Amino acid sequence: MYFKTDKISGFSCSDEEIEIFSTEPRLKPFYHKRNVDYCEVYFNLPKGKFYTENAIFKAEKLIYEIPELPEAERNLKPPKTALKVIVSDNPNKCSVDKKKGLIIIDRNLLSDPLPYLHFILFHEIGHYEYQTEYKCDLFSAKAMIEKGYNPSQVLTAQQVSLSDRQAERKVIMLDFLQQIKTQYDE
Repeated sequence: MYFKTDKISGFSCSDEEIEIFSTEPRLKPFYHKRNVDYCEVYFNLPKGKFYTENAIFKAEKLIYEIPELPEAERNLKPPKTALKVIVSDNPNKCSVDKKKGLIIIDRNLLSDPLPYLHFILFHEIGHYEYQTEYKCDLFSAKAMIEKGYNPSQVLTAQQVSLSDRQAERKVIMLDFLQQIKTQYDE
């Protein structure tokens, strides 16, 4: 089933395995949950176009109470207009040129699922406020959740994006996400 959301929307599903794909620019994994207990799983989807073979149902949107981010380390503001994204060969996966308002993303990342790509892009935007890498990760987590992603997607995106040498950053993210309180939209 193809479907579209015009804003952050809540859904539920009790299938054993829940798989949702984003459809733009092409079909890519977006949300995955193994549901071995066959219980009702509630999740949000951001604005977008999606595809699933699961029996999903509209539900109340989940509201996430996000912990405070660390104090900003920089006093830079992103440009008032959208940052320009350039696709190129980039050995760092992604970089930001704060003076020019550019994000340079490695072309190999374009084949990654959208949550992974958004995690990396928001991380780079975080460098306007932070120098410390784990703080940029937390900035990215907050931005993704505000965009309509679920904490589990943020965690997976960060874990996949970072190497095993970044264990401390992974632990900090897990701790941050475990502090999030969830409630239903009224």
